[in-house]
Amino acid sequence: TFMGFTTKVSTTSTTSALYGAVFPDVTGIGYTVQVTKPLGVIFGENPEPTLGLRVDDVTEAQNGAIAGIRAGDQLVAVDGESVVGCDFDEAMDLLINADSQVQVQLFRGDVRSLFNILTNLKGGPVEDEGEEPDVIDENYVPPRIEVVEQEPLTAKDLLRGLGKAVSIITEDLAPKKDEEKKGGFFGGVFSGETIQLEGDDASGTK
Repeated sequence: TFMGFTTKVSTTSTTSALYGAVFPDVTGIGYTVQVTKPLGVIFGENPEPTLGLRVDDVTEAQNGAIAGIRAGDQLVAVDGESVVGCDFDEAMDLLINADSQVQVQLFRGDVRSLFNILTNLKGGPVEDEGEEPDVIDENYVPPRIEVVEQEPLTAKDLLRGLGKAVSIITEDLAPKKDEEKKGGFFGGVFSGETIQLEGDDASGTK
């Protein structure tokens, strides 16, 4: 509770409003009351993208209820300063920092109806001056993209490619010519090689 205001934590992120800005001129919209703090009012934030504050609950017999504030009302302005489209913290700061006698302007209805009425009567919101529009450089030259068309494959190209594939497969399957023959006694006997012994070696005596 801040100086008699019961606040409700915002569950939405603070982004721009539906029309991208706050309506600065809200004269003649809704009703205005002068209320002494504490108001006994619980405020909540409207969902994106409209934002702004709405009255979630009003405590009976408190100043807000006596002034005629009801649950569901939209907060339009605080001491003449528009809060339509403001985020939760910005609007609450105005309420909390206001004098003990605060003038609040409210609209009885949903936030979409409020935005529609303001758009029809006021001609739309004022855009955020902090955002600069995108400007295309006069000297900008778009990149040149060259598309080269490829000629379709002919029967000759297909046969040439097939021949190369067959050649590669044949080379892989062919036995290697430089394979070394196995040596040693068993290698010589079982491979068909003959060993000739001469002299005493042939008789087995020295």
